[in-house]
Amino acid sequence: MKSRPVKQARALEPERNTVYCANDHIEVSFWELEQMKVRSGSEVCQFL
Repeated sequence: MKSRPVKQARALEPERNTVYCANDHIEVSFWELEQMKVRSGSEVCQFL
């Protein structure tokens, strides 16, 4: 019986979420800061 070569599975990139203060509330999002400013207005701050 011949053995088949083993194929390596590709790992997915983990989704990275960031915490923002936008429109007077805390929001967790995968968007980057500049994208959040476009979506929520310029009054967005990012928690590090």
